Order: sequence, then structure tokens, then C-alpha cells
Amino acid sequence: MTNTAIYIDYDNVFITLDRYYKKYDTLNIQQDFIQKFFAKFSSDNVLHSRAYLNFHNISLTDELFNEFRKNMVQLYHIHSGNNTSDVQLIIDVIKSLYDPNVKIDKYIIVSSDSDMIPLINELKINGKEYEIYYFAFNTNLDYQDYLQDTNSKFTTIESILGLEVYSRENESKFDDTEYLKGILTFINNLINKTYTTYLKVDNGEIISAGATHKGLLRDYLEQNNVFVREDLKSGFAIDTLFKKGILYEYELSNGFKAILINETIINSKGITLNNIKKESDFKFPITV
Repeated sequence: MTNTAIYIDYDNVFITLDRYYKKYDTLNIQQDFIQKFFAKFSSDNVLHSRAYLNFHNISLTDELFNEFRKNMVQLYHIHSGNNTSDVQLIIDVIKSLYDPNVKIDKYIIVSSDSDMIPLINELKINGKEYEIYYFAFNTNLDYQDYLQDTNSKFTTIESILGLEVYSRENESKFDDTEYLKGILTFINNLINKTYTTYLKVDNGEIISAGATHKGLLRDYLEQNNVFVREDLKSGFAIDTLFKKGILYEYELSNGFKAILINETIINSKGITLNNIKKESDFKFPITV
């Protein structure tokens, strides 16, 4: 049985999954990764598993913590700073290489950082078997080329989870019904919340209500981590919803514009939402 040691730059894993691969139908994607990743080594004799992370930046749920515990993963707190997780990981691997009391046959390295190249060279010099796991999305192409050119054994984390590699300019993700419904649920909630917040009634008749505009929508989506922040800053995410006709602006009598959801289009995609505001709901002076 192979004596194996596992080292994970979990700062990078957690943040990348949370920012770029968080889907509405896979809320437990962090746990999913731990389960599927460690299942690959069920036949190995795992001497130790270490995950490096900054607890000030990452909050582990009880479920995720239990997943680490079940797989006997030692969690190491790393202070803030550039590449501190990678540096500590490298130090620990090097120390184990030259510790006469440690007999490791295979090293498993989870890192998307090209700083691993000198470490990989050291493992090769010492005749150690090794496997590298990284994100295809945010890994330097030179690093990926190096792994291929040196016949290193490597696997992308996206392939472990069965994920399509994230692309900022990928409009096709908006064709995923579950993904789109999750987004529109957030947007519909904001439209209704804004409408109600500024709702004024006089003698049983509505005289004003709140309208959602693009700036308000962008801030709300960012606060709730609905889209990747870069997509919001570039305007790509919101612009795509308008481009596809899923959202549109209705011009009000006082010059303001209200963002509305095109119910006809979303129904054609098999999506239904409760209490969608219509143009007829805005036939009066509007407060924003």
C-alpha cells in the first residue's frame, strides 16, 4: 500500500469555488469537493493530510468542518499575505523530504500556483511519486505547460466536480434553467422589496412606489454574491440579461426607469416566479 501525504492550499480552493463555481443547485460544493477528492485515495495509506487557510477570511460551516474531520485533515491557520498558504505548504513538504523518520512514497499537492515548480523539481530529484491538482480556470498557462512537458500526473479540480471551466465571457451559462431561475429569484425579490419600501397609498389608491434601477441592482447582486464580482464590475452579467431580453427598462412618467422581468421570455424557458411586477403596476409618479 502506497504511503501518501496530502497538502492542500485551501485558501485558493475555497475562494475559487465560492467566487466562480457557486451554483444554486450545488450549495454544498465545498463539501462535494472534499468528499470526491479524498475518495480518490481510499486505497492509499494516507499518513497525513494538511489544509492551509486563513480562518479570518474563511468561515467553515459545521458540515464542512465535519467533512475535514472525517477525512482526518489537519487544518493550519495561515496569516494574511501574498502566497502565504503556498509558502507554508512548500516548507512542510521540503521538511518531510529530508526527515529520516518520515517515509512518504507519494505526494498529493493541491495548488494552482506556479511557485510549485521548484518543489516539483525537488520531488522528482528525490524520486518521489507526485500528483498535482489545480483549477484550470485561474492557473498560469506556463505552469500547465510545465506539467504537461514534464509528464507530471495532474488533474483539474473542475474535472473532479464535473464542472465546466468558468469563463467570464460565457453567455451560455444563462441558458441553464436552474442557474437563471436562481438569479431571477434574487432580482424579483429586489424589485418587490424596492416597490414596497416606497409604496404610498392615499384613500385606498396607490400614488407612488419604488423602482429598481441598474445601480441598485448591481449593488444588491454583489452584496448577495449572486455573480462573480468581476462580472458585475465589467457589466457583463447584467448586460447579458438585458441582451437576452430577460430584463428590460420601462420608462416612467417622471423620467425614471424601472427594471422589470420579461415574464413571457422566462415562461418560455419553463421558469415561473411569484408576484412579478408589471408595467401596469407603475402607472403613477414613482419614488426611488
